[in-house]
Parts: sequence; structure tokens; C-alpha cells
Amino acid sequence: ATAQSDGPTGADGRADLRRGMSPGVGDWLHGLPGGVEERHAVTQSLREQVARDADRVSRLPRCAASTLAVLAQFQRTPVATITSVSQAAGLCFPTTLRATQRLQDCGVLREVTGRRSGRVFAYEAYLRLLEPAGAAGAEAGGQT
Repeated sequence: ATAQSDGPTGADGRADLRRGMSPGVGDWLHGLPGGVEERHAVTQSLREQVARDADRVSRLPRCAASTLAVLAQFQRTPVATITSVSQAAGLCFPTTLRATQRLQDCGVLREVTGRRSGRVFAYEAYLRLLEPAGAAGAEAGGQT
């Protein structure tokens, strides 16, 4: 019998992969081809990316806790609208809008619709780590 630890899996083989992520991201990770080690490597890469971005954002002049809260929400839901992030993070819309703009200005988020309202933002570095091998090139051929 093996003792449970903070290793790559919990009792169901999925617990650690889902910690701090939305159920959709956790389910996607569980569905990756390969073994637990490959899924753990992706999870570790995601955590390292989030830590780098959080550190970079926290060093911004006058960085507010709300900006870090919005970043944390994009970790859970890497593609989202300001309204959905505002509701999920428990922040008012103007605060979320300002935080999202700061994250966009420093290159963490990218607006993907090109619209003035109902805009959708993506946490690109995070999404790149979730792409299956070979899928990155398919996305590059899309509209700009």
C-alpha cells in the first residue's frame, strides 16, 4: 500500500491535477494521452507559468490585489469575458475591467474578438501549455 502525498495523483488518480483549476481544465488534463507523469509535467508547467506571471504582475507599479484576483480567475478559466470574471471573482465590473486592462498591457492576456463590447480575453501562455502537440500550428493559421 502506498501513502497519499502531494505527488502527481490522489486516490482517484486525478486529485492533484485538478487542484486550483476549473473542472474543465482538470478533465482535459486527465484526458491527455500518456501516463500520469506526462499529465503531471503539464500541470507543473501550468503552475510555473502562473507563478511567473503572478510575480511579474505583482511587481507592476501600484499593483492591486484585484489584478492578482483576476489573474487567478483566468487560471481557472483561461478564456473568459470581463463579466464572467467579475462575477466569479466577486469584483465589480469597473475593477475587473481595469485589472484586465493591466493584464493585457503587460502581455498576460490578449483580447481575442476584436469587438468593443462583449470582448473575450485569453490567457495565452496558459493556453499554449494546454495545447496538444502539433495543435499550435493549426491555431496560428486563424484570422488576425
